[in-house]
Amino acid sequence: MFTEAQVAEYTAGLYKRRYTGVRVRSFRVICADWQPRPNYCHTNVTEFCQRNSDYTPVRGWLYFDYCEALDYVKFLAHSVIRTPDAELTDITPSNRERPDPYPFIEALLTDEDFYAMLEHTEEENLVYYTRQRNSA
Repeated sequence: MFTEAQVAEYTAGLYKRRYTGVRVRSFRVICADWQPRPNYCHTNVTEFCQRNSDYTPVRGWLYFDYCEALDYVKFLAHSVIRTPDAELTDITPSNRERPDPYPFIEALLTDEDFYAMLEHTEEENLVYYTRQRNSA
């Protein structure tokens, strides 16, 4: 279990690592007996990787900085796959066009810790970090 202080510390660490985020390519999966569903990225990735043992689930966070217009940033929990060639790929269909996907930052947690962290998020699958503004 994570305490509120541990979640805050982890979120501050995510913010420090925000420049490590990568824009993950989307890939449409077509299978005869299964299709990934929108808004079920964690389940989709787990199912896909169970069916395709050469692929690895990667848990992490999409980073929203709002072009620095707000005093906070948002991290949305997300899961993608790592291909055998070590490329990150997003297999979860989106209901919106994403010409420029949000940066994805790897969680660097075990699956168990990642899901435990999600139990302590402020909103479902979301954590916020308030930017430290320089005083003028």
